[in-house]
Amino acid sequence: MSLNQLASGQPAIIEAINASERLRVQMMALGMRVGRRLLVLRRAPMRGPLHLRIGATEIMIRRRDAAGVRVVVADA
Repeated sequence: MSLNQLASGQPAIIEAINASERLRVQMMALGMRVGRRLLVLRRAPMRGPLHLRIGATEIMIRRRDAAGVRVVVADA
């Protein structure tokens, strides 16, 4: 399942990041690494960005970038 398919309030664990090298480095700098747990806080309307919490960090990510992040749904 890709990150952009998760619902608000749904926790997940990152399995893989399929993105360009530049984008992958940016994501990793923000804490998005394989094995990290994240929580979707909010999905903006009209195909807007996703608001995520990864550890103590909150970030916004475009849905098209989130489509390249493979996750597995975690228990709440």
